[in-house]
Amino acid sequence: MNPTEGLPAQVVAKHAGMTVGDLCQADVYDAPETYDLGQGFKLYLVECMNGAYQSGYRAYIAKPAEANSEVTPVIILESSELNGGIAGTLEMVEPTFNVKTGILSTFAKGRGLGDCGESSETKISIDKKFGYSKVRTVKINAKWNCDGKYSSWPVIFKQK
Repeated sequence: MNPTEGLPAQVVAKHAGMTVGDLCQADVYDAPETYDLGQGFKLYLVECMNGAYQSGYRAYIAKPAEANSEVTPVIILESSELNGGIAGTLEMVEPTFNVKTGILSTFAKGRGLGDCGESSETKISIDKKFGYSKVRTVKINAKWNCDGKYSSWPVIFKQK
């Protein structure tokens, strides 16, 4: 399946401009997902890569009814196993969006068991006064020691 099938032209153009070389596959399993954020804004989750157990996605926010509207790539925070820091990323593993809470969740297993990896929660909302989108990662859980013991991954980053 074409990962951008059915998306507004401006989202397709932004996705094409953001995916250089082999970063995103041209043929994926899942159709893009669209969520209404209110005030004409929509959230688009576009599959980018198929994995054995997990798939990678990119997310965009746009006002599709406005042909010249700006398309904003969604950047979330993630932890780094290598240096223990927190950084922004466009890449999301197995994202889900809860329309009621406005939370975009990700879940990246370090291996098939799920005894290690990372998850995040990012709040997406629309500023009603000024009409722009707000994206704020509020929690990251991670466990990088793959020890065969499944437990809740500890919270390593949290903000209101």
